[in-house]
Amino acid sequence: MHPVFYIPGESSPGIEGLVAVGLAELGLTGHCIAACPCDGPDVAAGGTGRGSFVWWPARGVTPLPEGVLAWEWSPAKPDPDRNLPAGRFWLGRDPVSPAVPADVARRHPFAGADVLLDDGQLWHVPIARALPHKLTLDEEGRRVRKVQKHYARYFDLALQFHEAICSIGSPMRRDLHVADALVLAELGLALNYRVNRDVIDWLELLADEDTLFRVACAAIELGDWIALDQKKTADPIPAISKFCPG
Repeated sequence: MHPVFYIPGESSPGIEGLVAVGLAELGLTGHCIAACPCDGPDVAAGGTGRGSFVWWPARGVTPLPEGVLAWEWSPAKPDPDRNLPAGRFWLGRDPVSPAVPADVARRHPFAGADVLLDDGQLWHVPIARALPHKLTLDEEGRRVRKVQKHYARYFDLALQFHEAICSIGSPMRRDLHVADALVLAELGLALNYRVNRDVIDWLELLADEDTLFRVACAAIELGDWIALDQKKTADPIPAISKFCPG
């Protein structure tokens, strides 16, 4: 079952409301809205209990799931990068039917590789170099092929990871911070699924550093064989746990 979000105080949140609470990246279209019929999940935390439910169904318009108020609910954690407070929305999931990749998949996924995440499900991670590019002129007037701006951060972090791998055994060795590896994984998943850092954390998709390593490998087309090969070498491929702490 797809997740449902509760936004306190919003009778009918539009695009501005989604942006204000940090849910716009899940999509500005294709979502459903319903007013909370009674006390919302924030009542237990001293809230007013008045707000709206928002959800992105996998296919078409669907009604608010029955018994949604009996689901497991958790307030969003603060987002210091965007100066967003805790509790700006609540995440709800069905304890009987937890979300699976198909429940949050975007309609037009990017090419990539399936990676086993910490929920025990296979998630499709985009290959960075296969993302949309454009032909343009660089600062010196040369014709170059450049990744489109919307995907630039994911592409750049994947490139940093590739450079870290290629620098193994070199005196000029480069490392990728754990925090950057986590952002890389979050951005990649968000390209193919309606998830963000809050949803990924709550579903516990990236709870292990080895999982981060597998996702990063998928982004640069290295595959799981590297994760296996590192166990056989004296100077193993640096798993995320060996990277500089972020």
